[in-house]
Amino acid sequence: MFIRNYFFTKAIFILLVFFSANCFCQTISGIVLDRETDKPLANTKIYLTDKNETNDTVGICYHYNIDPYRIYKLKIILETKTDSFGKFFFDSIQKGIYNIVACYTIKILEPHFAAEGFIDKTAIDKEIEVESNKDYFSKFILDVFCEFDKTKNLKHCPICKRKDKVLPIMFGLPVFDKDGNIKFGKKYHLGGCIMDAYCNPTKHCNRCKKDF
Repeated sequence: MFIRNYFFTKAIFILLVFFSANCFCQTISGIVLDRETDKPLANTKIYLTDKNETNDTVGICYHYNIDPYRIYKLKIILETKTDSFGKFFFDSIQKGIYNIVACYTIKILEPHFAAEGFIDKTAIDKEIEVESNKDYFSKFILDVFCEFDKTKNLKHCPICKRKDKVLPIMFGLPVFDKDGNIKFGKKYHLGGCIMDAYCNPTKHCNRCKKDF
């Protein structure tokens, strides 16, 4: 009886050690804030992804890096949303290396940028190393509100307070006349070919070299 109980107890002990060694005790938590207001962003989608990019077409998310422009295509492992305090939480994470992508959906005014009239503002925390029995915290700051919304109705420059050198901004490739001069060059300030799908200045002051 003693020998049988001994082996039974030893077997239970080995089993518990096995489960403890493989227990996913690590957690990942974080918060998402707006840069302009420093307020929490509720209902932000949070993806825990594989560290490497993927060629899969399902179960993926995208991170759009504007400067330099690049699209990351990542395999989703887990997903959640932030609560009313902008906080998120993943538990029972196996140790390894991951990415976290925060994705906040915004309705845009220029529907030709997106078929459904929405775009995603994203941020990424890359190559997070989750170690045994250690918790990880991540903080995201997203540019959700456009900085030019405050000045879009101004007719004068917010710096010099004058409007004699203020020109509307034109984006896209310029058009040249037969003499090689840019058409309407004196009426507009050329803003370049790359536009943000959500946030762009509309005017430029030639005196202060300020977009607003």
